[in-house]
Amino acid sequence: MQPNPLTWTTLPNMSAERFFALIARIQKRTERGQADDCWPSSYSLETSGYPQLTVRGQKFRLHRVVHLLFNSELTTGQIVRHRCGNPLCVNPEHLTKGSYLDNSHDEIRYRQQQDGRIPPDDDYYLRQSHAWDVFWSEYLPDQED
Repeated sequence: MQPNPLTWTTLPNMSAERFFALIARIQKRTERGQADDCWPSSYSLETSGYPQLTVRGQKFRLHRVVHLLFNSELTTGQIVRHRCGNPLCVNPEHLTKGSYLDNSHDEIRYRQQQDGRIPPDDDYYLRQSHAWDVFWSEYLPDQED
């Protein structure tokens, strides 16, 4: 399932006053630290573990809204990835757009880092994982039993 695009027209029409009120509302329920720290939010969580925000009766994942407000719009098929691996984090510096494949690679990397299998700044294993995916999808034909 492809995520819906999130653009300024997706959010309900907002005046400048409502726009700044939305930012203030998000900041009030966010634990802001240094620029490179995670900023966890205290909004209610979806079943998937992501904070959600209701804007004029519509529910949005909070990190997607923050990305829209501070970084850029999302087109069809794009998702917001957490560079830090923390689904509660809404620090705009930790949010970047990407694909489901990028997100899967991120998840593998975070798990390996938590297990101590790779150091936090080592991209070797991420590159190897991508190379294996390319090999598996392009060079090996589908096997029929």
